[in-house]
Amino acid sequence: MFTKIIIGVATVMFAATSAYAHAPNGPLWTKTIDEQIEYFSELYGADSKVIKKVIECESGGNHKAVGDGGRSKGIAQIQGPTWKDLEQKFNLEYAEDLNYMSRFDQLKLTTYSIANGEGRRWTAYRAIMNGGTYSFYSKQLQKHFKVTCKL
Repeated sequence: MFTKIIIGVATVMFAATSAYAHAPNGPLWTKTIDEQIEYFSELYGADSKVIKKVIECESGGNHKAVGDGGRSKGIAQIQGPTWKDLEQKFNLEYAEDLNYMSRFDQLKLTTYSIANGEGRRWTAYRAIMNGGTYSFYSKQLQKHFKVTCKL
């Protein structure tokens, strides 16, 4: 009887730990962008290749990038209102406050959001899913754009 209980507890513990991404050695925030993306992609169930390409196309990997007339900021080029909306959804599940200007937190929120059906928020994602290009008209900037981003 005691052996069955021990085996049962060990099975439950293994199942619980294998459901989560394997954390790299050392603090995650000290790892490279690629390592962070791999970790968050595994954790949230996203395709890391898509996440890496979105980041590449949106900012070239520059966490100080500013676009869309100053409205989009950071490595994932997220606008303030979009950040607030996505962070609210993230907080419902994880109850964790994120920093809009943090490269690490932008990678985390972007990966989580794309894994949870919010990829359309990024024009680079739309281009990827559309075979490499996405055209649209920006009401804010009153201008037509063509985004090219291909896996």
